[in-house]
Amino acid sequence: MSLTEKYRPRAWEDFIGQEITANFLKKIAKTRIGKNIILNGPYGTSKTSFARHFAKTIFCKNVKDYSPCNECESCKAISENRQTNSYGGYYETDGRKCPDFTEKLDEYSLADLISGNVLLKNIYCHDKSVAFIDEAHLLPKTKQEDMLKLLETPRKDCFVILATTSMEHLIPALQSRFVPLYTKLLSLEDSKRLLAKICQAEGFYPKDGVLDAIAMKAKGHPRDIIKYLEQLSNYDSDFKLQSALEILNIEPQNWLLKFFIDIFSGKNKKEIKDIFRNELINFNYPDVLFKQFMLYMDMKRQNSVFINGSELYFMDHALQEEFFKKFDEFTQSKHINTHITWEALMHFIITAKISNYEEWCAFLEDILDFRVTDEFKPNVGKAVSITQPKYKNRKIIQC
Repeated sequence: MSLTEKYRPRAWEDFIGQEITANFLKKIAKTRIGKNIILNGPYGTSKTSFARHFAKTIFCKNVKDYSPCNECESCKAISENRQTNSYGGYYETDGRKCPDFTEKLDEYSLADLISGNVLLKNIYCHDKSVAFIDEAHLLPKTKQEDMLKLLETPRKDCFVILATTSMEHLIPALQSRFVPLYTKLLSLEDSKRLLAKICQAEGFYPKDGVLDAIAMKAKGHPRDIIKYLEQLSNYDSDFKLQSALEILNIEPQNWLLKFFIDIFSGKNKKEIKDIFRNELINFNYPDVLFKQFMLYMDMKRQNSVFINGSELYFMDHALQEEFFKKFDEFTQSKHINTHITWEALMHFIITAKISNYEEWCAFLEDILDFRVTDEFKPNVGKAVSITQPKYKNRKIIQC
């Protein structure tokens, strides 16, 4: 069994980072009063797990504190998405292959289930019915309109749950008949909490930085978080950071540090251009990378806590120290204020508007010719700035 299946939530407390939605569904299960619910959120954020866990809570024969036992026949059947008669009026499908609502599914139709007719016909001994339609945004408009008719008169003994990643593809009239609940991407802290819980259960002992790498790579998607952990466990049982960076294809971008260190050290411009050109071809939006780099280094300079998911987090620490050392030496050699010069460099890079490769080559020339002037007046210290960007009026140059 894969870790993603093994660690599907089995209790309401297992929905780490999704406590608001979990508590709301638990309260609905407690009242046992039928509702129509839409679970809306990015892929891999536990929408299907929420729906199945809720259904198990409704049908479980050994429910305790409004949590299912996960062991009885109804719990197992719902977990495995087995459509059998043995556990009552529950049906699961998805928008792509959802049958016509009047089509007979064994002894009843989906329309019977949604409208409560399955209970009126006394087909099962249960007093509730649950219909779950995953990927509801794939429902054709005609089926969405058919569902409207079935939901015109809400029933207290019927639960209808839709799950979608694209709420906008559901017609407004249908949305209005449902209570919207949102499943969100996990924060870095919650992602690491989920990883730590699984590592403890599995006996994994990851090295420093590994959980950060997995959490940042997964970008908050719980399913991806567990998938990447399993991928790494199959690759390196010692869970070394370098292995994590390799298997997850995380590039620390150390070349950016070396690039600026070379500039501050006065290295030959042609060599710096060659590095720049060779690295630049790997990025579709290098301006975003440069701006993220400067913002990250500014946070490091201020000793701020960096919590945003970024490959820059894994840049070599010794190179980061050398970056600041060379920058200080550069400003001292030019007899200019270190803090003001940093502000000017930040302003220049973050406000630069660059749309093509030729403009990036011109931008590079400005960086290589970096010097402070009196043209820009920052809010702190005396009036200094970096030279105004030349690329706006410069002819195309060869980099």
